[in-house]
Amino acid sequence: MPAEEIEARKDTRILVIGKVQGKIRPLFEKISQYRNKIDLVFILGDLFDSKTSFRQDTIDDVDALIDGNITVDIMTYVVVGDSPLPPKVLQIVESSAGQLASNLVFLPKRCFLKISADGLTVVVLGGRLNPKTVGKMANNYTPYYSYDDARTLKGERNVDILITNDWPAAILTRSVYQSVEIDIKEQECIADLCSSLKPRYHFSSSDAFYQREPFVHSDSVSENTEYWMTHFISLADFQNEAGERSSFAFVHKPANAGPVLLSTISQTATSSPLSLVGSKRKAGASQESSHRFATETRHDRRANKRQKVPPVTTDTCFLCIASPRADTHLIVSVGDQVYLTLAKGPLITRKAFPLLHFPSHMLLIPLGHSPSIAAMSPDDRKVVYLEMQNYRRALQKMIAIKSNSQFGAITWEISRTTGIHAHWQFLPVPVEHIRGGTLEAAFKTQGEMDRYPKFQIRDVGDGSEEHTDFFRVLIWHRDDSGTDSERSLILPLDGSFRFDLQFGRKVMAKLLNLYDRADWKECEQTKSEEDADADAFKAAFEPFEASLAEESA
Repeated sequence: MPAEEIEARKDTRILVIGKVQGKIRPLFEKISQYRNKIDLVFILGDLFDSKTSFRQDTIDDVDALIDGNITVDIMTYVVVGDSPLPPKVLQIVESSAGQLASNLVFLPKRCFLKISADGLTVVVLGGRLNPKTVGKMANNYTPYYSYDDARTLKGERNVDILITNDWPAAILTRSVYQSVEIDIKEQECIADLCSSLKPRYHFSSSDAFYQREPFVHSDSVSENTEYWMTHFISLADFQNEAGERSSFAFVHKPANAGPVLLSTISQTATSSPLSLVGSKRKAGASQESSHRFATETRHDRRANKRQKVPPVTTDTCFLCIASPRADTHLIVSVGDQVYLTLAKGPLITRKAFPLLHFPSHMLLIPLGHSPSIAAMSPDDRKVVYLEMQNYRRALQKMIAIKSNSQFGAITWEISRTTGIHAHWQFLPVPVEHIRGGTLEAAFKTQGEMDRYPKFQIRDVGDGSEEHTDFFRVLIWHRDDSGTDSERSLILPLDGSFRFDLQFGRKVMAKLLNLYDRADWKECEQTKSEEDADADAFKAAFEPFEASLAEESA
């Protein structure tokens, strides 16, 4: 979901409303009363009541929204709740980046929203936890999320608002308001997400209204120290029969964002209840596996430690072209030392960049089985690196010509002596992200957030002179005069930190606002779709494949 940007004041007036359950006309009549008083509205899900989705009055309301006969006077965002969207609504929002009508946008169940350049940042995780969320259940608007969905959002920083359908586990702990009769669903992964993001406000849904004392993200507090503080608020359904509070209004002041001094914090504030969640869980383990391992006997654990992963051979390596595991139907070109293939579960689809008209998330892979180019013999390394570069230049030339230089490209590589099979990933990028420095900044910023060492600006060639493993990013574009420009970023992988093997893809998914495609396993295509993509790419690349022979000559 693209980060929506609107013209907003430095102080943004926000109204959050609980689940609507089909009360569409009363809702927007109420919202219209706040015209000129509120800048943004967030609805916590279930705009349409699934129990009445086939009633004629509900169908009429849906049509009225789509046709503009129900006016939405204030920019309104709707979060995924418990119920699936009506088929007609789903079809529209999936093809229109979530927009159903003027000023009415349905947010994907997992998304990051930025409103105004220096203003509001919002993270959303809608739906209910279902660890088996795969296939069709994993699309943008189904009311289910997975552990991976929650983990993917944890890298965000400086978040003003977190919206989740489930409550964070242990949120009532350390509160004087623990005796609440509310039917809630609380999850440890939501507690972990809130602890990681440290939002100023965390909104959720429940049968009745609940507002916890604010809490600081620390187990203990001391004077003259700054702390991140969160207000947790859960809203009841809109126009509920019990008359429970269903809306909350506040003003977002960018000047007040960030940590606050203890002396300015309300005396009712508590230390974080979330720090108690999973304290006995092994760091980095998923909730699913922590529960599974908790049932093992001591003998089971000792047995697991003795198990060794068998070495990957040319028969079992899925990147070896002769391996039975290789997806050979994705291969689009084979050279003397290198072959070119479409990426499995591509980050971008053929439709992502209309100017190109062909799939373009590519892998450049040496034919020989080696963990890295640097690990090859000097003779092999020389010819393989040369042909890898020739393929990359041919791809870049194709991108520049096909897009009239409106696209550049990025190539990234993880060079590790413990790797399985060397490869480079190639992706076209809108040139404005490159010329303005946004692409380079995205890698540096994410690296800082992940507490990696700083990137270095240098060219390491075939990597044979490096004393450590490394992660490499090659950023290329062609300017209006036809001159090529390239910049090389290097992150040494010296073993002092744990590097995320999906780092490159995750950075690009965030930059291109493709959060739902950060995990390749969620982007797998059918065999017929992959065959069609391979044919489309071969047709586009054929004129440029001939230049490979010229480069090698």
